[in-house]
Amino acid sequence: YLALTAVFAGVFIAADDQTVIVTVLPQIMLDMGVQVNELNRASWTITGYLLGYLAAMPLIGRASDIWGHRRIFVLSMALFMIGSAAVALTSSLDWLIAARVFQALGAGALVPVSIAIVGDLFPTQGRGVPLGIMGASAEAGGVIGPLWGGIIIKYLSWQWVFWINLRS
Repeated sequence: YLALTAVFAGVFIAADDQTVIVTVLPQIMLDMGVQVNELNRASWTITGYLLGYLAAMPLIGRASDIWGHRRIFVLSMALFMIGSAAVALTSSLDWLIAARVFQALGAGALVPVSIAIVGDLFPTQGRGVPLGIMGASAEAGGVIGPLWGGIIIKYLSWQWVFWINLRS
């Protein structure tokens, strides 16, 4: 279980970034000069993340079966962290959307690779609890995201939502 702490944390943070954007998006729009009537453009920060997240799951999940679960997990975390830094550094909505998609490719890969890692570490009969913890980590990240974003935006700038991903 100790070995899975990093895996569960990765799944939590990836899920958190799906929903944290909801509470910081108004400030992002203000900072980038995006008008309220352009919300359809700004919403791509959410949609792009979800599309990248979903696209990565089967593709990178299969790649991890070929090249190793641990190696692909580390690579996926690196992609997610690079994407997080890119999001924090951008000053354009179009680049922010592209960075969110890139970030999501790493994040979406974490779920199937994490399931495979649990399969590597536990016999079939012993996988229920770690898979349950992993599922709970993903759901907790999604639920806590908006609250977390609200706290960050109250005391810091929206960029810190993404810089903190590098410290986790």
